[in-house]
Amino acid sequence: MDTVEQLRRMPRADAGLLGIAALAGAALVAASGHYWPTGRSDLLVVAAAILVLLGVGLGWALRMAFDRAHGRRWRWHTSALPSVVLVAVGIAMLVRPDFEHARPQFEQIAADLRASPERSYAHDLRLGRFDVDVAYDTTAGEVYFHDARSWPVPHSSPGWVYFPDRTPRDIERLNLASIGKGWYRFDNVTVD
Repeated sequence: MDTVEQLRRMPRADAGLLGIAALAGAALVAASGHYWPTGRSDLLVVAAAILVLLGVGLGWALRMAFDRAHGRRWRWHTSALPSVVLVAVGIAMLVRPDFEHARPQFEQIAADLRASPERSYAHDLRLGRFDVDVAYDTTAGEVYFHDARSWPVPHSSPGWVYFPDRTPRDIERLNLASIGKGWYRFDNVTVD
């Protein structure tokens, strides 16, 4: 019996749960990897996908308990749903955007902002797969980039800062983590 025939014999409820899990998994991967959607709505998509996957998992567990209680045999497609969920969650954890891939774009914006004779700003940037709410330079020559995907944590403003000419003096106070070549990642910082 080939795979197409096996899929035809799958009960509609199982096929429906599998389809819903596949769609929720795809949405989770897209939002976690910052492919879609852009801006702040990705957290809503991630939350909805997780809730759907939990609901589908509960439906699968109830179905398994029902089958077991009625002495039904294990069927091949009962393992398909947890496999889809595990693969989607695994991929979602692996596809997070990497700063190294977007570094040239960040450096170009930093150079442009620093070249301006007065303090300058750039808003609503898409750098690689990162959405940046605002980027600005300071009088000391640093350039800050604030991640647009920072909510729902109140007063949270994670991002990156470029110290091209020096190592920051107050690295512990600002809770900066070096990511190399004058770049630092921060969780939350307030700059005058």
